[in-house]
Amino acid sequence: MRIVFFFVGIFIVLFSFAQGFEDTVQKIFMSEPKFSYYSGDSCDSINSDSVKYLWLYIEKDDTSTCFSQYSNLTAITIDGDIQRLDSRFLSFEKLKCIWLFQGVIEIPGFITKYHDLECLIIFPKIKTWNISTLSELTNLYYLGWYQKKVPEILYSIPNLRVLSLNTKPKRISLEKFRTLEKVYFEYSSPVIDIYKCVQSTSSLKEIEISYFYNYLQYDELKNFLMMPSLLKLEINIYSHEIAINNQKLYELKMLYSKEGKQLVVKRLIYSHNSEKKNEWIEL
Repeated sequence: MRIVFFFVGIFIVLFSFAQGFEDTVQKIFMSEPKFSYYSGDSCDSINSDSVKYLWLYIEKDDTSTCFSQYSNLTAITIDGDIQRLDSRFLSFEKLKCIWLFQGVIEIPGFITKYHDLECLIIFPKIKTWNISTLSELTNLYYLGWYQKKVPEILYSIPNLRVLSLNTKPKRISLEKFRTLEKVYFEYSSPVIDIYKCVQSTSSLKEIEISYFYNYLQYDELKNFLMMPSLLKLEINIYSHEIAINNQKLYELKMLYSKEGKQLVVKRLIYSHNSEKKNEWIEL
């Protein structure tokens, strides 16, 4: 039963991330072999050498060091009710990606010891940062930020290139990220608010936005023409009200590219939503 819930959980979470997830990051979390460790599991069942990606479900009263045997881990998802990460997490020398799925409310200082860390995704509500700066994470290029507030400490990430957000655009100053190339807005905010958020980010090349149907103001998209660095604008519209060829859509994707002084729709794609199939079709 645990294995069933584990793979169902992976599918749900990865599917929800599919639109805003950078390809290379997604490949890491989809890589084989996967394995899960639950609080109370026996250490005897661990085949640590082959595991690259670990889904760790751990309770706050669990003092086990079993999972520290995974010496070849490149990615880890931390789930459960641990609240505070401790020194057991220092043993993963090859770790590239950390996904704090839920339960962790305090970010420890030792996270900056992972100098090779490339992606960091934070789901739960973080209450405490025991870190003065993230400037030591020089290889971190992808940040998934799903908090309401944006602390100043995030702006100290020196080489961040991709940012995935589920917060109001008014709460973040993107221009403070000097190297940012792509931003994904999952929060359905007015187009004008998103434009005001991104307009001063001179390095930005791609913007991806998710909307629910009837929330998007198409006439305001022309504002993005004033951004000289922008090469691509992607709009994802979630709806059960749109129909093409008499089929209701789950999602409509519009890919814009800038040609001269116009935003041109390069591809219009829609997906089915049924129990039998979920496929993308290009119009």
